[in-house]
Amino acid sequence: MLKKRGLFMRVIGIYFLFCFIMVSCGKDLLDTLRKNPRVEGQLNVGGRSVYVLGKVDNNGSVGRSGSTTVNGSTNGGNPGPVEVTINGSEQSVIDELYNVLVNKTDRYKATLVDEASLSNLSGNPYNIPFSKIDLQYDNLKRQSNFYAGLGYDVQAIKDVGLIFNNLNLEKAMPSHDKSTKGKNDEWMLANNLLILVWQVGHYSEKFMNHLDSASLSKIYSDKNKEKLLSISKCFDEFVKVRSSAVETMKKELTLLKSLVKTDKFLNKLRATLGLVDGYDNNIKSVSYEIVSLEEQLLRLKNS
Repeated sequence: MLKKRGLFMRVIGIYFLFCFIMVSCGKDLLDTLRKNPRVEGQLNVGGRSVYVLGKVDNNGSVGRSGSTTVNGSTNGGNPGPVEVTINGSEQSVIDELYNVLVNKTDRYKATLVDEASLSNLSGNPYNIPFSKIDLQYDNLKRQSNFYAGLGYDVQAIKDVGLIFNNLNLEKAMPSHDKSTKGKNDEWMLANNLLILVWQVGHYSEKFMNHLDSASLSKIYSDKNKEKLLSISKCFDEFVKVRSSAVETMKKELTLLKSLVKTDKFLNKLRATLGLVDGYDNNIKSVSYEIVSLEEQLLRLKNS
């Protein structure tokens, strides 16, 4: 009888010990869950809703239905600190958009480098009269941007050189010439043409500089998929517009070259520089499209 009573008491003792352990563990779990504000999902425990982590595997990774990553370690069976980021599906979209943007900008940068490296335009080999038009362009960097505006196309550069050299590049009219006041009209046309071509190269470079590695990393760190998508679309539009701009200018310069010795030359030049109403898709319009896209990208980047 005493033996049976002793056995009964041991069973009762083990039962209460087991209950005490379960209550203690449950309290620790609830305390942990309540202290973690960035966990996802809900679980009803004892009639109360608490936030819970996503499914964690043995390597500390969280399934896509939960949080994206959990960085933890084990030491003697005790889990290390847990860090939970944003929703897995949201993060996967951001990662994909970012990787696509990085890959296509890298490819395009390589294309631009190839264009420049194959041009061999150092030293102004085609004798473009930069300094006669504007001394600011007696500068290798500005000249490089001018060539870039034409896609480093040798024939287009020869054509624009021929056009410049068939204009009167004296900045001011002779004092005895009473037909006009102030600056020489032909010099002004040459100056406009120089600036508009240069703008395409200069603002294309600025556009791509907004997408350098440091800028892309900063954009990624914002964790904003709408922003990434908008920037990606802006980049695609830029590639299309720049290609169209270069082709438009090459076409316009070819036509201008064919008119150099005719009475139509100056009127056609005025038209393509945006100085004649009703003449669309001209050198001025495509140049300012590039300027506009650079400004748009800068706004998106800083938003």
